Amino acid sequence: MAETGEYGHVIDGQDHSDRYEAAEYSCDQYSGENIAYTFADADIKTGESIISYDGNESAIGEGLVRSWMNSPPHRENILRPEFQREAIGIGVAQNDSRVQVYATQNFC
Repeated sequence: MAETGEYGHVIDGQDHSDRYEAAEYSCDQYSGENIAYTFADADIKTGESIISYDGNESAIGEGLVRSWMNSPPHRENILRPEFQREAIGIGVAQNDSRVQVYATQNFC
């Protein structure tokens, strides 16, 4: 996503399960994905509070996870007992004069 600027669960007709297969990674039965993006210099609303990133990587990570936890479908993915494994990927891209941060959280 960071390379192309495309944002979505399905890119070029492929979803997370297609990407798992291409990487020769296998989930037993269930898989899922959360995605998010923000700008490194942006504030993020996480429920009732606002986190100011100020370019701080830890604050950006905290803000992204809080956003997922405050979104019912994303929170459901995080808390699903069927998911026993998790991986998080981060991509960073320059977008005009701003730094855009993409996050993908995958589950098996």
